[in-house]
Amino acid sequence: AFQNLQSIQTMVSTMEKDSSTIGTGKIKFLFKQPSQVKIEVLQSTRSEQKGAKLGFQSGGNQVKARAGGVLGIVSLTLSSTDSKVISSRKYQVTQIDLASTMKRITRPGQQTKAIGKTQIGSDNVIIIEIIPQGHFDPKITKERIGIDMNTFMLRSQEMYEGDMMVYAMKVEQITMNPPLAANAFEI
Repeated sequence: AFQNLQSIQTMVSTMEKDSSTIGTGKIKFLFKQPSQVKIEVLQSTRSEQKGAKLGFQSGGNQVKARAGGVLGIVSLTLSSTDSKVISSRKYQVTQIDLASTMKRITRPGQQTKAIGKTQIGSDNVIIIEIIPQGHFDPKITKERIGIDMNTFMLRSQEMYEGDMMVYAMKVEQITMNPPLAANAFEI
């Protein structure tokens, strides 16, 4: 389903736990085939991230970034491993964007099983547990993803170290193939 989209716009809530803190945020995510991504940070427990805009190729190694606030007058092109654009768990934004996640979890050879159902808003979602093979974070022992039963789109993701959830995202709003302005991906 994701591969057949021309574009997608979502509002996503996130949670990430490192050794000492739990961070949360809300982002606006835009994607256009074949792999163009733009993220706008609307809310974040890390105040320096609020208002930031990031543009990149899904799975790529460079990120164009513009800080929020006064520092937003200048955009920078950074490595995807630069500390300014990685998460508190050292995840690269190019590893955890929606498109990269879809590619990673649908790789052949993943051990999967359906473990339940839930709802996100009014949408019925099936929960699938994945025992990751070759995960970018070797500490992750399992992932739980939610797939919308009508659209087959990713609606939620949780990553675990043992029984402790250390990363979560939930797609709260989703618009498939929205009309996008010519400058929608400018940073």
